Amino acid sequence: MSKVHFVWLFIILLFTIIGKPSIAQNNKEKISKAQQYIIEGEYEEGNKIFTNLLKDDSTNLETRYIYALSLYRQQNTSLANKQFSYFIKSDKIINYEVYFYYAQTSKLLEKFQEAIFGYSKYIELGKNAEFRRISEQALESSKLALSTQNDNIEIEVIHLPPPINTPYSEFNAVQLSSNKIVFSRYYPQFTDSVENIFSQNYLSDIFLAKQTTSGWQNPKLYSKNLSSNRYFTANICYTENKREVYFTRCVDNSGQIGQCKIYHSKYKNGKWLRPKKVNQVNKDNFTSTQPNIVEFEDYQILYFCSNIPNGFGGNDIWYSIIRDGKIDNPINAGSIINTKGNEASPFYDKERETLYFSSDTHKGYGGFDIFKVAGSLSSFKELRNMGIGINSPANDLYYIKGIDDDIAFFSSNRKGSYFHGNIENCCTDIYKAILKPKLANPPLETENIDSTEIDSNVIAIKKLLPLSLYFENDMPNPKSIENSTNSNYKDLLRFYIEAKGQYKKEYAKGLSDNEAIIAENHIEDFFNKKVERGFSDLNKLVELLKLELTNKKVVRIKIRGFASPLNNSDYNLALSKRRIYSLKNFIREYDNGYFAKFMDNTNDSIHKLMIYEDPLGDSQSIGIVSNNPNDKRNSVYSREAALQRKIQIVMYNSDDILPLNESSFPILTWQNSEINIGEINKERNKTLIVYFTNTGESELEIKSITTECKFITMQNPQTTLQPNEKGKIYILVKSKKLKANSYNCDINFKTNSIKGNSKLQLTFKILE
Repeated sequence: MSKVHFVWLFIILLFTIIGKPSIAQNNKEKISKAQQYIIEGEYEEGNKIFTNLLKDDSTNLETRYIYALSLYRQQNTSLANKQFSYFIKSDKIINYEVYFYYAQTSKLLEKFQEAIFGYSKYIELGKNAEFRRISEQALESSKLALSTQNDNIEIEVIHLPPPINTPYSEFNAVQLSSNKIVFSRYYPQFTDSVENIFSQNYLSDIFLAKQTTSGWQNPKLYSKNLSSNRYFTANICYTENKREVYFTRCVDNSGQIGQCKIYHSKYKNGKWLRPKKVNQVNKDNFTSTQPNIVEFEDYQILYFCSNIPNGFGGNDIWYSIIRDGKIDNPINAGSIINTKGNEASPFYDKERETLYFSSDTHKGYGGFDIFKVAGSLSSFKELRNMGIGINSPANDLYYIKGIDDDIAFFSSNRKGSYFHGNIENCCTDIYKAILKPKLANPPLETENIDSTEIDSNVIAIKKLLPLSLYFENDMPNPKSIENSTNSNYKDLLRFYIEAKGQYKKEYAKGLSDNEAIIAENHIEDFFNKKVERGFSDLNKLVELLKLELTNKKVVRIKIRGFASPLNNSDYNLALSKRRIYSLKNFIREYDNGYFAKFMDNTNDSIHKLMIYEDPLGDSQSIGIVSNNPNDKRNSVYSREAALQRKIQIVMYNSDDILPLNESSFPILTWQNSEINIGEINKERNKTLIVYFTNTGESELEIKSITTECKFITMQNPQTTLQPNEKGKIYILVKSKKLKANSYNCDINFKTNSIKGNSKLQLTFKILE
């Protein structure tokens, strides 16, 4: 941090906000000397003076307060929080700003209950308008963090080790291969501003790191041709063939960094050519930075961050369309994304049609949070916070998907990040996120008794999962309320692909020429990379299942069914069941009925294929798809709607060993499986209702209910139960034909439960 900048902070902090505290004359010189040390960056010497002063007189509230503020501005969060806590615990509030700073430091340390208390008190008592505004926003984010901090988030976050991360700032990690990443490194002290995080004493550049069997090697400068002695260089992104890059260069003007510009370079003859400014997106006296290039069949979209005029606030996200080498003028990405605050680090995932970015204004957990929103260009819907884990009370930015769908990288100065000196939360580090979506659970693992490597068939199957298969609107059996169908998924798919032209036409209807082409390409991309690829993977899977059954295994798979929200929930649940059924028909009829004998096998303990169903209807709809039947462009023909009309094979388990996660399959659980009815008068028949629940995560099917007790009859009103759904059975004991005696009777339930069949035991006594 520059000397000028630190002096300015102290002037604002110590005089504008709190005024001049009254301190005994003999301490003034020492405090002044301590402040001078800190202004010059000699934090240890300055803090030592404050510590000694408080040892001499721990009750001196003015000295303690100035020391606490000094620690806060040094970003020594833990010690600052400890000093502010003194005022709270002793109930000696020197001024109301204590509550504000106590809350700020508590939040950074993830002490959300304490932060909520501090912000609430400042809102109640504080007078500073800017502090009140910050407190009101931070109070909501602290409540959100507190309510979700114990959630079972299905994500693993890994803090990359040295030498990738250092006590300075690393970010914008782009994964080139399974063992290579390119990233930016800033050497200076980190401040709150997105771009203003440099110091004139240090450099910024792009580095390449390789991972070997012994760990990460020391990063090396990525390219001398992309580097510059005059500018700070960062924020690289690539075209798909890795032969073109866009990146940022910024000017350092006496420690004030600004007027960043986007540059472009091509790779030729083994080196990067001299970079050129992308003049169409760079404006004099304004900043354009953090580019992200997205390629489609005959055009590209360049997303970037800028404070050029006609935006919504500070830094907004913009885009330009590039066609045949010509770059259009920038267009603002719109009010769904941009706010009066700052948005940063856009990354567009073409496969998911989702934009990821950071914002310091949208509702979040604190600082900059990472958000995602579906759509493209300036047409977006349903903004969502990425949640705790990805986000923290600190600054979280630069979310970029890795080469695998379940891997992403981002940067954060959260608790646990490396820092220099005592300056906590000063610097961003690179984090790796391993995503585990709830709707795409990883396949179940089997016990490995011999501790040997799982056979290659199993590995190949699990690499295909989750396997998604897509359906035309309201298919199969449109307008039906049946739970089953005679349709084969293969036939349904053929008709769906034939309708591709209609989907492209309807989705592009009413759009301008450029946007119509983009819309048609989105549909084409969906059919090529989702619909057709899904069926190709399905054929690979069934061939692998044949090999597994040949090896005398009990094979289990689980299928989930989904629907878009176009109809009511009951209808969509039945529709998702029919979609699952069409896949079961495909498997049964595959290769002249090869699998039929395995699916129908009820006696042999091997050579068995068991299919578990989990129809979800529209319960997992992501909320961005229209449910208006009159808006067919968005409710039927859009890519977003098409992505929700699917089934997924999500789990695989084989052999006679139960899977580690049994709850993923149906489980019949009794409220009470052993019932003592008590005494029954012979002249009266006895009726009772017995309750049970499907505590598993797949549809429970009750195939039959039998008993050897001829004096008992049963009625089961419901043969299938969804996860967590309760069922009941009506039982009639015909006591008139029984002699006076004690009786025990078993009622056997044959189900598709992972635990096999279930038994209900009845005990009673007949009286004369």
